[in-house]
Amino acid sequence: MKDRLHGEISAELEQTTKTDKTTVVVAIILNIVFLLANIAFAAGAWSTNYDYRNDGSFTTFTEFNFSLFAAFSILLGVTIVFDYLVYQALSKGVERRVKLTEGLVKMYQEEGLDKYYDPAIVQGYRSRYGLYKNIVLIMGVLAVAIPLVFLGV
Repeated sequence: MKDRLHGEISAELEQTTKTDKTTVVVAIILNIVFLLANIAFAAGAWSTNYDYRNDGSFTTFTEFNFSLFAAFSILLGVTIVFDYLVYQALSKGVERRVKLTEGLVKMYQEEGLDKYYDPAIVQGYRSRYGLYKNIVLIMGVLAVAIPLVFLGV
């Protein structure tokens, strides 16, 4: 029975790792897409035009494109919500991984095998997930802040 439970916990740990790595990779890629799209929307929201005259002089005027600004605003909101959800998903992932690993450690202790498993591994998982969350957070901040610069805010 313990062998079966050990196998199930190990398989669940492996699945959790794959899911969380996929989440981080998708978050990075989508943040880059959001960043580029929002830069394009922000750059197009305000445009400077030139009115050339026959005498060689010209005047400049600025136009505001509400549609591009609306798209920019919506995508900016989506970026913020998306990164918040990814951050929450990674937080749940680390909680799940720690619980599963602690269950394995207890099982190892009952069998006298705990000397072969370093409990500091759990802290390593927490550190790694902290790094994952920071990477997503930094990418999210960049995906929001850089387009705001292009908008002129």
